[in-house]
Amino acid sequence: MVRLHKSRGIIARIRLLGWSENDVSKRIFKLMDGETILEDPKSTLDWRFGNRLKIELDDPKGEEIYFGRLGKIGREHVHEVYNEVKKEFIVSPGQPSASHSNFIVYPKENLIVFEERADIKIKKFISVFAHMYLKAFQDLSRILIEPISEPYTLSQIQKDFEKIVEVDLHVVRSNPESDPEFQPIEKILHETGSSEWSTKFQNPREGLKADSPIIKGGIKLSSEGYGDYKIVAMKGEQRREFISVEQAIKIVVEGVDEPIEVAKALAKELVKWLRGRRK
Repeated sequence: MVRLHKSRGIIARIRLLGWSENDVSKRIFKLMDGETILEDPKSTLDWRFGNRLKIELDDPKGEEIYFGRLGKIGREHVHEVYNEVKKEFIVSPGQPSASHSNFIVYPKENLIVFEERADIKIKKFISVFAHMYLKAFQDLSRILIEPISEPYTLSQIQKDFEKIVEVDLHVVRSNPESDPEFQPIEKILHETGSSEWSTKFQNPREGLKADSPIIKGGIKLSSEGYGDYKIVAMKGEQRREFISVEQAIKIVVEGVDEPIEVAKALAKELVKWLRGRRK
């Protein structure tokens, strides 16, 4: 039976921090081999990778993507929903014992597109992926997956609220990006020899100077997938949080729910998005 599939893909940057940070492609493909199992301590579920593929694109010609599935499986139903030999999820209509998110990795651009599902939300996918990496390699490196988002407009927030009272920033190096707005943050990272930086700016009484190059640069850098941020604004007693992941860019694909078809559909939309933002 042909299963039609419609999903929302989250676009994010994927990178390694630590001594292996230049080995992203090789390490991620190895991680996807299905050998690593992550137990969920709060349930009877295990997380696994499956259906790993390496696919050559027709456009751009000759470039590669990796396809995989990250899913959770009820331990008592493993053999019903997962082929241990082929390391593949067995997908069938109405299957209650397993749930998975399809994803692709575009090594050349250090990008990943993963499906957000009702029971595998953005933060959960990222957290599980990161913990499986740590379990698989057990060294001083770690993986970062940062969704690319539409940045909140500081000027609009200032217009709608009386003051911005807090900005939390977590940023990482953007190399080889060279946006001039990144420079204040890049300077801090370079001068301190740091690969990442986290800070919190607060002024509950008077509000922050949100047009500061540091604040503007940190939000822009985070929005490009090199970190994350939270902005807190006040209007009287009203308090509103603006969180970067809530603005994550999404692409929608639909078609036959088969690995190669899903991979090509996600890749096509990702390439289209990349070309659009570079115009």
